[in-house]
Amino acid sequence: MGTNRTFVRMMAWIYTAGFAFVVFVSHVPIFNDAQGRLFGLFKIDLRDDFVHLLSAIAGAVVASTGRWILPYFWVIVVLYGLDALVGLTTQLGVLDLTVFTQAWQPPDFGFRNIAINLPHIVITAVAFFVSLGSRPVSTARAERHVSA
Repeated sequence: MGTNRTFVRMMAWIYTAGFAFVVFVSHVPIFNDAQGRLFGLFKIDLRDDFVHLLSAIAGAVVASTGRWILPYFWVIVVLYGLDALVGLTTQLGVLDLTVFTQAWQPPDFGFRNIAINLPHIVITAVAFFVSLGSRPVSTARAERHVSA
């Protein structure tokens, strides 16, 4: 297994741990305020837990088998990126389905709403760069580098 493949697999394990950590920490009272908001910013409900848990399970499967790792990261890019974009522009979420069940709010690019969406922005950005950086090098391109 090449270094690049090892790195991508390690990142899948890191994503697995991160998503599982979110599920765990959202149920620890010290991290929630009186209104039940995690770190005083956002509510994590059962739908959010379910999505994070599915993301963790999928990450564990692809990391342990070594198969479908890149599609996993691209799905993360699309879904969590869309969720962040919708969160910034409607103050609702795609992954928790609130964009379909609640009235849309005006776009909010203020500090608080950016902080609320920042985890999904970071998750998306890192997954995007992991996906781009793990593209296989074509044989012709590799030969040009060797012969140069």
